[in-house]
Order: sequence, then structure tokens, then C-alpha cells
Amino acid sequence: MKYQLEYDKVLLAKEPVLVETGDIISGVSMLIRFSKVFEENPSDDIYMINVDGVDKTLPELLKVAYDSEIRKFSFFPNDVLGNKYEVVGYTKDVGEGFLVSHPISKKEFDEIIKDYGHLFATDKSLQSCAYSIHKLEG
Repeated sequence: MKYQLEYDKVLLAKEPVLVETGDIISGVSMLIRFSKVFEENPSDDIYMINVDGVDKTLPELLKVAYDSEIRKFSFFPNDVLGNKYEVVGYTKDVGEGFLVSHPISKKEFDEIIKDYGHLFATDKSLQSCAYSIHKLEG
């Protein structure tokens, strides 16, 4: 089986945000698919890439920052990664304490950032908390 890995990059609110829909949002995430193709059987092991003799995970090759003052994300890929990644999805984390992640459109993600972005924490390196496998045909 051939597959690619997707990792989230999580942006947390300073405090839970009550939005117009009535949802209480504690965070949003973007899902990033890395172009590297794996062929071995998927496992629960951490997927490592050797960069200049040092093993790194795929999320370590892409730093994503958020500036709440200007409501902007910045992407800083490692030279080895280049532009071999893409944002393929978005989620919002609804609730307080126990959060439930809901898939959302890019439009809804952008609206949350536009309307409430100042209520999210500035972060120089968003964390990755989950990954998924994207199966390829063939």
C-alpha cells in the first residue's frame, strides 16, 4: 500500500470563544499533507526522515506560526521539505475541557480567523497533535 501522511497544526484560543453560531470554540487546526510517499505497512511508530544525520518527524520539517495582531499564518519549511506539502483540510475544536473536533471548510476557517483571530494565542510554532493516513491509488 502506498500512502502519504497528514498532520494537524493546532491553534489554541486564549480562552474559549463563543461565536455567532452558538459554538464555543477552543481551537482550530489545519491539516497538512506531506508529499513523501510511504510504501511500508502503516504503523503506530513515529515516521522519521533523516536530515543531515538527524532523525526528524515530518511536522518538525514545517514550522507554522500565527500572529494574532495581524491574524496571519506564516509557513517556514525546512530546506529538505521545500514546498512538498499542502493544506488539505480544516477543523474547529468545539467545547470547553473536553473538545470535539469538527471538519470545516476553508471559508469557515477563514471567517473564524477574520472575526475572532485576535482571541487566539500568538504562537511561533503550532503543535501537531494528530496524524492520519491518506491512501494512494495503486
